[in-house]
Amino acid sequence: MTLTEFLREIWNVAAATAGYLLAYRGALVVAVSGGALARWLAPSGPSCGSRQTFWRVLSAGIAMPSAKADLAAIIWAARLHPEAAPALLIGTHVFTPYHLILLGPLLGKDALGSVVLGGVIAAALATVVARWLPLSVAMTLRPREDAPQPITATRALSLEFIRNGPAIAYGLLAGGAIAAWGLSSWAVTPATLVNGRMAAQLLNGLIGVMLALLLNPSPAATPFIGTYLWKVGLAHAGLVAFFCAAPVTPVRLLRLHRDLGKQAAITLALLVAGAAVAAGFSTALVYRLAGLTIRYKLVPEQLL
Repeated sequence: MTLTEFLREIWNVAAATAGYLLAYRGALVVAVSGGALARWLAPSGPSCGSRQTFWRVLSAGIAMPSAKADLAAIIWAARLHPEAAPALLIGTHVFTPYHLILLGPLLGKDALGSVVLGGVIAAALATVVARWLPLSVAMTLRPREDAPQPITATRALSLEFIRNGPAIAYGLLAGGAIAAWGLSSWAVTPATLVNGRMAAQLLNGLIGVMLALLLNPSPAATPFIGTYLWKVGLAHAGLVAFFCAAPVTPVRLLRLHRDLGKQAAITLALLVAGAAVAAGFSTALVYRLAGLTIRYKLVPEQLL
């Protein structure tokens, strides 16, 4: 495959994916509108006080935007309840309208269910471990200088297009690049890199985390990239780990460093990354024990 053919394939895959999602009940438009609705409904002062349950914290991903300007709201909530920080980070990146609306058309409901299950497991594991870590001591707690202000629905929609339009384009092109690589002569199937399906799942969980760090996807880009990682043969644990590790990509780690301090940022990053690998393997194991499957797959080794 020449460079010209490679670039042409990237464009063809990206355009075909966008066209499919527009034709499939306007899924792409619905996802952007869902993101705008979440931005509009997001509380101006989220809190994780003593009455805040794990499930309410986790579901904050649907009700809280994930753009750069909104990270302070997440951190503010975490200040009141430090052990809630990992669940908030995972929730605001895994349980977004983009994932919940687009993954079904792209990979099917069974794949969507595995990502949701993996997100719950990752958040639960990270929350339990966080209670044993000195996050409240490590965090550099500073008074908020600004509070999120309510916005109109029209303003929310325009902000969603402005902030996540480029992220969607990046996700489509990155997904196209992965697909083009998968068609090339130098492609390898991650799920078959080692013998033994358990070993393959663990290795692919680590690969999924490393790909999240390398590709630095925002929540709006992750569904497209994850789709084509699966289609080129990333194992089940790797797919789930990729989604769950997205909150601690380098760009977001810098923001955590800025808002929480170096020690807390590193602690949270390691905690979420470790929980992502564990959640990926656990989800693959649950699917195996429950007799569940993901119907579309490149090779059988993708499932445990």
